[in-house]
Amino acid sequence: MDFEAALIVAVEHLMQIGHERIGFFNSGKLRQNGYGPAARAALGYERAGALNPVELRYFEMEHTQEAVAAIQESGVTAIIVGTQSGLSIPELLRAIQWQGKRIPEDLSVVCLEDEALAENMLRPLTSITFDINTAADWAAKTLINKLEGRQTDVEQVILPPKLIVRDSTMPQS
Repeated sequence: MDFEAALIVAVEHLMQIGHERIGFFNSGKLRQNGYGPAARAALGYERAGALNPVELRYFEMEHTQEAVAAIQESGVTAIIVGTQSGLSIPELLRAIQWQGKRIPEDLSVVCLEDEALAENMLRPLTSITFDINTAADWAAKTLINKLEGRQTDVEQVILPPKLIVRDSTMPQS
């Protein structure tokens, strides 16, 4: 899964709807340990900053209250958060709302999350997801070819990100 491209897509979506100060939550612990999604997402966020004229804020924190405080102090109008962040997205959203911020009126949210989970939150979340059906088809064909002796080379396939706009993002006023 192309987590680097996913961050670029997320930043570009938020920028196109007028957000100029965007935060990204990632797990410093997972990134430092070389966990692929966290490391590649961090690279994508750096690349998105180089490609787009917006202020990007990078947060590495593992606790919800720290994350909410960072949102309040930084003045971001949009955030990107995913499972690679180490934060519980439902818990984070509840804590943000508890502090008086409305989603998406005060804070737009894009998540890097499974499509079904993003869609079934209390407020369906705009998400960056990957076509799992394509991955499953590729894996099945690869396995069948290997079992039937037609293919022995290992091939890496990188799934491109797909933006699904839902109720958690809106133009910045």
